[in-house]
Amino acid sequence: MGKFTFIFEYKGGTYIKQIAAKELTEAVNILGQEIGPEIPKFGKKKKSRLINEIQTQVPTPLTGLENVWFLHLELGKYFGHLNIVATLTNNVD
Repeated sequence: MGKFTFIFEYKGGTYIKQIAAKELTEAVNILGQEIGPEIPKFGKKKKSRLINEIQTQVPTPLTGLENVWFLHLELGKYFGHLNIVATLTNNVD
């Protein structure tokens, strides 16, 4: 189990959410269900479009980095940038 940190840049704001999941695909699906309410003026239509963009695109791994991905999201008149960073968690005694 790891944690995936999503850093979403949209209309001058930065929104960060961390999700525990076994793999990136699972984390992206969870994000699609949870994102939206914290973003000002982000209604149901915009959230639906965002979820579709997140769940249908394949995140691009960033060259030279491990466990880091990027998505450019077309959200109508505006666009968003989503950076994803995976952090493996280990229990340290």
